[in-house]
Amino acid sequence: MHLLRSASRVSVLGLALGLALLPLSLRAAGDDPIVGRWSGEVTEQSGGETSKYTITVQFDSASHGSTDYSSFQCTGDLTGSRTADNTYSYTEKIKNGDCDDGGHLQLKLVNHDTMSFLWSSQHGGKDGTVSGTLTRQ
Repeated sequence: MHLLRSASRVSVLGLALGLALLPLSLRAAGDDPIVGRWSGEVTEQSGGETSKYTITVQFDSASHGSTDYSSFQCTGDLTGSRTADNTYSYTEKIKNGDCDDGGHLQLKLVNHDTMSFLWSSQHGGKDGTVSGTLTRQ
């Protein structure tokens, strides 16, 4: 009987410790300030032409995110990392739609709710850039 009580105490203590540490591990996964949903109007410069449209970016972590170009019915995956304080670099792989694949994103957090957005590519021999400001949604 004494052994059973000791085992129960150990189990209860282990469970309590595990539950106490759970919020720390969840906070650690979401600590990066880029994590979240961002959206804004951007301006594209390509081949002497200029156009504006909205982009939405979702970051699950500092190393992975996704893009949504609803005007063009395109979505993409982002892989990359934080390169310096408040600056991030990603490569984009378009999953569906007819958007240019293989673009490079350079993002810089201006503050907790605002980031500068710069997408660049050399696709088909033409240089193109997309820039703007995204806000946290």
